Amino acid sequence: MAVLAWNVRGLGNRDTVRALKNLCFKHKTDIVFLSETKQKKKYLEKIRMKMKMDNGFYVDPIGIAGGLALWWNSEVKLFVIQHDKNFIDTRIYINGEDEWFGTFIYAPPYESEKQEFWERLGTLRDDINAKWCIMGDTNIVNSTNEKYGGSPFDHNNAKWYHEFLERSYLMEIQSKGGAYTWSNQRSEEEEICEKLDRVLSSPEWGFLFPKAMVVVDIDVASNHAPIVLLANGTMKKVKKDFKFESGWILENDCANIVKEEWSPKEGRNHRGTFRINLRRTRVKLWKWNREKFFKSKPQLTVFPKPNCGKKRTLSRNGGVRCEAAKSNASKIAALSALEQLKSSAADRYTKERSSIVVIGLSIHTAPVEMREKLAIPEAECPRAIAELCDLNHIEEAAVLSTCNRMEIYVVALSQRRGVKEVTEWMSKTSGIPVSEICKHQFLLSNKDATQHLFEVSAGLDSLILGEGQILAQVKQVAKVAQGIAGFGRNMTGLFQHAIRAGKRVRTETNIATGAVSVSSAAVELALMKLPKSSHTARMLVIGAGKMGKLVIRHLVSKGCTRMVVVNQSEEKVAAICEELKHEAKGVEIIYRPLTDMLACSAEADVVFTSTASETPLFLKEHVEDLPPVSSEVGGLRLFVDISVPRNVGSCVTDIEGARVYNVDDLKEVVAANKEDRLRKAMEARSIIAEELKKFEAWRDSLETVPTIKKLRAYAERIRAAEFNKCLSKMGEDIPKKSKKAVEDLSYGIVNKLLHGPMQHLRCDDSDSRTLDEVLENMHALNRMFGLESDMSLFEQKIREKVEKSQKVANRLEAHVGQLSIHALV
Repeated sequence: MAVLAWNVRGLGNRDTVRALKNLCFKHKTDIVFLSETKQKKKYLEKIRMKMKMDNGFYVDPIGIAGGLALWWNSEVKLFVIQHDKNFIDTRIYINGEDEWFGTFIYAPPYESEKQEFWERLGTLRDDINAKWCIMGDTNIVNSTNEKYGGSPFDHNNAKWYHEFLERSYLMEIQSKGGAYTWSNQRSEEEEICEKLDRVLSSPEWGFLFPKAMVVVDIDVASNHAPIVLLANGTMKKVKKDFKFESGWILENDCANIVKEEWSPKEGRNHRGTFRINLRRTRVKLWKWNREKFFKSKPQLTVFPKPNCGKKRTLSRNGGVRCEAAKSNASKIAALSALEQLKSSAADRYTKERSSIVVIGLSIHTAPVEMREKLAIPEAECPRAIAELCDLNHIEEAAVLSTCNRMEIYVVALSQRRGVKEVTEWMSKTSGIPVSEICKHQFLLSNKDATQHLFEVSAGLDSLILGEGQILAQVKQVAKVAQGIAGFGRNMTGLFQHAIRAGKRVRTETNIATGAVSVSSAAVELALMKLPKSSHTARMLVIGAGKMGKLVIRHLVSKGCTRMVVVNQSEEKVAAICEELKHEAKGVEIIYRPLTDMLACSAEADVVFTSTASETPLFLKEHVEDLPPVSSEVGGLRLFVDISVPRNVGSCVTDIEGARVYNVDDLKEVVAANKEDRLRKAMEARSIIAEELKKFEAWRDSLETVPTIKKLRAYAERIRAAEFNKCLSKMGEDIPKKSKKAVEDLSYGIVNKLLHGPMQHLRCDDSDSRTLDEVLENMHALNRMFGLESDMSLFEQKIREKVEKSQKVANRLEAHVGQLSIHALV
């Protein structure tokens, strides 16, 4: 019996369906379990019939997430006992006699849900002697050997899993094949691999199937590798597919075989000729390969040691052929600092374009205590951008710092080194150790980083879906950074496209309806905590800035008729009253200076704080002196703190008569309308996908900018030379008016001639040209006019970085010298 378990990460892709069909054929599967199908029963039933499986059971996804499918053949007697969104528990009979329990799982990836899942799984079997097997995606890394790359292995992540194993007496069946079952499928420097999928069994199940083995198959069409449980321990032998070896093209015999089989032959019917030629060529090449390379034992030929980092290929006679150009030590020693940098690790700069990377911490990944230490005020953003761009591997930078997130967007020459430098900079400016930041930060690059900013701008990554303030904050980042050298073309284009995506999402969907800001969520949270019978709660708002103004507006919309506003200046409060005079008819808004804050707090039941103070306004001793509130409002004074840094100290939570809520507590409000948020998010993501394609096309089209500049410079050199030659022939007495007319004529001719090529080097929404066509035009112009390649741009970047480092070193050396002189004096 063969059982296949696979996290397909969505079964709507033809490649995934094709890969699944190949797996079922290869292993002759009797039971197939699929997780994260993201499809409903109707669609999955069609695929089941294609797989020629007789029976099926399904757990539909929630929105566009999750979904389970279980298929089995009629030879297997399988009965579903119970199920939920994360598992299907079954009873299985073999040969009509032997009974065992099979539980197919997709463990939740979120830490907050893991304890509940593993505890519930432990309640499925009361009998410790049951023949029980669990199979699927555990979303657990069990040891350091099961992880490669990324953050260090954390034993606490597997705590609930280990407790479950101890209670249930289950053991893992060791697998054969790949060491890991999941990969983030990124470049070698950023690659993370983990073993998440596994098979667990009880000793009694092991006695039933003593030869059972688990095989990790090839990772296809998903970032999870499928695992196969072979109960009898044998695996079907499958004939290997024919593959054309690249090394064959170096052999003349190979070319002769192909020419012979594909040359026209008399008497051969045209119908089916293509298929016949392919089959004959395949058979002859296979025989030729066996005779030439496997008849005698290959001899290992040792070639000279190749240059580090250069491309190598395996030759068919067993040696290694280095394709890089030969170089010797004396030549390397004579190179300049720049050339040495280019010939070593920096060589990748000339082969890969710069990457857009985001290094960030948000309310989803880091506590408020850490975020407030990392927060960068708006006035400090230009300085932060300048310092980031001074780092060796950072070209451009932007800082998005709000109460819910602190994200740094950079254009990096090297992703790995750039991330390391930015993380060290964050540690230096905040005083938080690098190891602590790495535990809570998230890293995204290129398309993922762009998509993240677009989702942030649209409000999809906020606690409150569609939050309006975040789009204004993204706009403010672009506005403040405009004109700063480190906020270059890539960052400008990225934020402009993000702003456009955010605007489209808000105008084309209903995502902005309801609670769409931190301020509105704060009001809803306060009203949620008050007794329903309470209509006379006294409201106090401290701070009349943007956040405070929104709190006042939402209090008015919720029916509040009287509130006190404490602020430094009365002008802002008066301006708010004037702005709300049509909406707030009959509403009393009373101003009090900041010096009356504690006196006003004594008369308030709910206190909203939203100031920019860097030190807490309320500490334990302040709140303890306040009189108790009425039992009509629950007997508790509520402090709703939506400021970062916090205005209410954490010590206030120890007071019995007070309750403190900060931005992290707004999750309760977020959970109020989950289904509606998912529907709106689906509409918004389709818009973001469109804008993402436009941005990628725009960024790819930047490759043509150097060609445009070089072509213009090339044309200008010819124009200037011919113009001067013409003037010399016309003599020195030519009038200025005639000279100007000839010069204008030369400019006009050049501009007319360049108009066509320039248009075909641009890729935007105004025409139907594809990016491939534009790049093809660019390469054609480079060849026709002998323009230099774009290598000089990368050389210039590296030269600037080297010169900057040398200047810093010289400055430091001079400073040390001055200190030494002063010490001697």
